[in-house]
Amino acid sequence: MTLWGTWCPPCVSEVPTFNDLQRRYGDDGLVIIGIAFEPDSVEAVRVVRLRDFAKEKKIEYLVLD
Repeated sequence: MTLWGTWCPPCVSEVPTFNDLQRRYGDDGLVIIGIAFEPDSVEAVRVVRLRDFAKEKKIEYLVLD
């Protein structure tokens, strides 16, 4: 599990590493879960932001908000 935000440069830079780990070890049972912390209190805005970000960065693991 990782806590992260689209606004956090170190968090964003970790995406390729987590993608790689998920690809390498997913068949062995590894499940990476990214729990996003977004400061916007409007749920619809958070959902769209996270969906667009995950698509843009090609996130290959589960993202929750």
